Amino acid sequence: MIAGMLSAVERRTRCVLCGRSADVSSPGAGGYRVCAGCDVAWRDIEDSPDAAADWEQHYYAESAIKELHERRRSGLAAIARRISEVCPWRGRLLDLGAGIGIFMKEAASLGWAVEGVEPSAIAARAARDLTHATIHEGLFEQVALPAGSYDAVTFFDALRTVPDPLAFLARARSVLRPGGILVVREVDRRAEVGQVWLKQALGKAQPAAGNSGFEYRQCFSPKSLRFAYREAGLVGTWVEPSPVFVEPDSGTSRVASLFKWSIGAVSGGAYRMTAGRLVLGPNLLAFGRAPGGSADRAEARPGRNPGDRR
Repeated sequence: MIAGMLSAVERRTRCVLCGRSADVSSPGAGGYRVCAGCDVAWRDIEDSPDAAADWEQHYYAESAIKELHERRRSGLAAIARRISEVCPWRGRLLDLGAGIGIFMKEAASLGWAVEGVEPSAIAARAARDLTHATIHEGLFEQVALPAGSYDAVTFFDALRTVPDPLAFLARARSVLRPGGILVVREVDRRAEVGQVWLKQALGKAQPAAGNSGFEYRQCFSPKSLRFAYREAGLVGTWVEPSPVFVEPDSGTSRVASLFKWSIGAVSGGAYRMTAGRLVLGPNLLAFGRAPGGSADRAEARPGRNPGDRR
């Protein structure tokens, strides 16, 4: 086990973020418990014996995964544009869980000097071929990286899988330059737990949770993401609705794509109309910066036009 990681017993008996006893959490669908303090939902899942191998052998080795990532291109491009609005100075960007490099390529096209971390050798090779950038192979927790070196660090749709989310976020903060931005995209826990509950109510069997490196271990709300960022030492945090991946998934129709677009439009409209006070799912984009840095690197104000400053 990596030094500083939560033990299996700790995850079973207390909240993975705030440490509050599991006895005072609320039981939810799919084996989740919802913390009464920080609002994270988490499950008791054992660690994978080799998480990097899981991503390599049981995820990126599947031929359909590359197609799945390709279908997310427009959504990843929208996220790259949003980050560039928040960080108009550009600079060095480190993408954690870089996959096959699609987000890195979109960010590079906007002027970022990109670099990635990817546990799967299959995906890392694809990302290098696509971006011609440096891709560090391995889990972020184990890859040697220089402290205080990056202007932005990104991590999409995988904080839910890491055994110790606070330790992960704290390390991400440590490789940021003063004033640098951390951006995490995650599913809204209300959408995830609600989907599990609906399937149970309809009598649809749920696969038993295993211990692979890509199992969902926790899901986040806006409140719990802001809490996690603060506990990890980040400042100036906010959460907004993420751009939606609107391309149809395999086996679904264009109607499903239109439905996803509609959800994105509604959540984005509600966020803007309430000046950032109402953050609806299904996916969240969390921003925070490393302490320090000059005043011209203050983050964009949530709920206002991109590029505005606090």
